[in-house]
Amino acid sequence: MVPGDELICYVTGLKAIGGIVSVMSSSFESHERIWSNADPKKDTEDYPFRVFKQPDLILPEADFVPAEPLAMAMEYTKHLRAKNWT
Repeated sequence: MVPGDELICYVTGLKAIGGIVSVMSSSFESHERIWSNADPKKDTEDYPFRVFKQPDLILPEADFVPAEPLAMAMEYTKHLRAKNWT
C-alpha cells in the first residue's frame, strides 16, 4: 500500500462492505492494541503492520453492501467454495 491507494472496508461478522478509505502514509509497524476481539481464541492476535488512512465513504450500517455476491464475482475469490470465501 502507498499513499493514494483506496481500500474497501470489509466488516467481519456481517460479511459486508461498510466503506472506502484512502491510504495517507507509508506502512509502519506498531504493536499498540487498537481493538479487542470477542473471540477469546483470537483476542491475542497482533496486527502490527499499519497505515494511516482517511475515510472517503463510510456507510450507515443499514446501507452496508453484502460482500458475498461481490466476492463470488471477483477473480481473486471466485475459485473458492462459497463457504470458504471469507
